[in-house]
Parts: sequence; structure tokens; C-alpha cells
Amino acid sequence: MSPLSPATDGRSSESLLKLEDVVYIYEERSLYGEATKVHAVDNVSLDLYSGETVAIAGESGCGKTTLGKLLVALYRPVAGKILYKGQDLYGLSRNEFGKCRLRLQIIHQDPYQALNSTKTVYKILSVPLKYNKIVKGDEALRKRVDELLSSVGLAPEIGRRYPHQLSGGQRQRVVIARAISLHPELIVADEPVSMIDVSLRIEVLDLLLKLKRNLNMSCIFITHDFGLARYFARQGRIAVMYLGNIVEIGPTEDVLQKPLHPYTQSLISVVPVPDPDLVKERKAMQLRSLDIPSASNPPSGCKFHPRCPFAGDYCSKDRPSLREVSDNRFVACCSVE
Repeated sequence: MSPLSPATDGRSSESLLKLEDVVYIYEERSLYGEATKVHAVDNVSLDLYSGETVAIAGESGCGKTTLGKLLVALYRPVAGKILYKGQDLYGLSRNEFGKCRLRLQIIHQDPYQALNSTKTVYKILSVPLKYNKIVKGDEALRKRVDELLSSVGLAPEIGRRYPHQLSGGQRQRVVIARAISLHPELIVADEPVSMIDVSLRIEVLDLLLKLKRNLNMSCIFITHDFGLARYFARQGRIAVMYLGNIVEIGPTEDVLQKPLHPYTQSLISVVPVPDPDLVKERKAMQLRSLDIPSASNPPSGCKFHPRCPFAGDYCSKDRPSLREVSDNRFVACCSVE
């Protein structure tokens, strides 16, 4: 069985996107010009199914955003394969690759940088429609832009404004409208609410969930916040990443209620809860080290073993693979039976 099996909410079991041992490495240069190779994504395999919701969670620098950009073909892996509906994405002709690329869209984390400040909202939304021949004629183009704005809860007159004239929430809605304009089958939402006011976050998440249902899209939700992951992917699954690897995958509620990997346990142990009695009873997991190892020089064996309170001698020697330990629960840890 795949590490990422069909969704628990009854969605289609048709594989939309499949990653096979994908590796992505980039060079990082110091102030003195010394180059080091960073393994941002390290031998990741997963399946994504049509209509599915998956949250990818983990600390900053764990590879979440890089994985998201690999999924929408913004980055090309240095090793491994990415299959789109069974076809090797990078084995396709240029024309076929372009068609597939339209079906894979991303919502960037920062709506302030994601929009061209010199263009009006109408221009921002109309250019991809016109370039990809989604609609023909000026009248049809105006109508489609108005429909896109309406679908994300914005008035048509917003189209005449520039990004600097919009609030953070409005900008993110424009980014969402642009992402759905090309009829995608998959949207990767990279921390889509981290840059907007707290009061608007649930509203934007509800909008994304509504669009996902109405347009029958698959959605990858990238976040470091387990509360947001639980809200967005309650009926789907969650994948937890650490230093470029997926260390645990399973139905969201199962993982959050009973985490199996020590890294997942440590993250959930510090999630705030609204029950004061439970707060008194709970104790944060005491790690052996608070320092995160460098992705350019990761530890041997299990990458989490220098910090893991349960690590044994074998943990520094053998790198565990993601394996199924119970129904739809997968974990990369030698100590979990």
C-alpha cells in the first residue's frame, strides 16, 4: 500500500499525482562564497488522489514549501520521478507538460509579493486567461474576471484597483482567484493565512474549502500550525515532515489524537489547548537537544535521533523507511511497532 492511501472522506481512489523517491538539492553559499549542498527534500514518496485534502506540517526549514513547489512543477527534482495520472511529468513533450502544468497551481504564502504591484487586479487575472485562451473576446474576458472576483467574495470594482490599494485579506483572495482561474485539479496552499490578520484566517480557510468542494479539486495545505491543519484537513490526512523526510502520515484526527513518531509527539505536546485543567496535566516532551541539525550535514541513521528522548544505539546507524504500522497509519521510526 502507498504511504499516502486514498482519502478517508470517500474521495476518488484515482491517483492524480505520485512522487517516487524524489530528491531536491540546492546550493547555499556563505558570506565567504563557500557552497554547501542542502537536501531540502530527501527520498520522499507519496501519492495524492483526486479530490483529496492533505495537510503537510512541520517546523520551518523542514522542506514543506520545497515539496509543495515540486508538486506543482515549479522545481524539478534532481532524482526520482513525479507521475501525473501515471505519466512521468518530465518525460512529456513540452506541449503536454504545459497542459499538465496548468492543472497544478499554487497559492503563495505572501500575498504582498505574489501580485505585480504595477498591474491592476483585472490585468493580473485576465492575462493568464487570455494567454492560455481560456476565454475569447474582451466582453467574455471581463465577465470571467468578474465571476472570479465574485467566487472569492470580492466586488467587480476591485478589478480596477492596484494591489497596494487592497487589504491583506483582499490580496490573498485575488491570489486564490488567480489560482482557480485555469481550472486546476490540484492547488498547493503554502501557509495561505500566515500573512493576514488572525480575524480573517478562518474566513479564508472556509473559502478555500468551499472552492475545493465546488470545483472538485485536490488540495495540499502547508502549515506549521497543527490547529489550522486540523481545521482544514479534518476529513483528510496529515503528513509530518522533518529535515526533508516525511516521518508520519495518517488520517488527521488519528495522528493528532495519537501521534506515533516521537517528533510528532513533541510538536503536539506544545500545542496550546483551551482547557486549563488539561494544561496543568500536560507536559511538553523533553528533547535531548533543542538544536535542529543542519540540512546540509544531516545526522546518520534517523535524522531525529540526536534530539529524540527514546533513541537507541541502532537509531544512529539505520535510517528508517516509512512503513504501515496500522490501518492507514505510516511512520518512519524503528521503535514504533
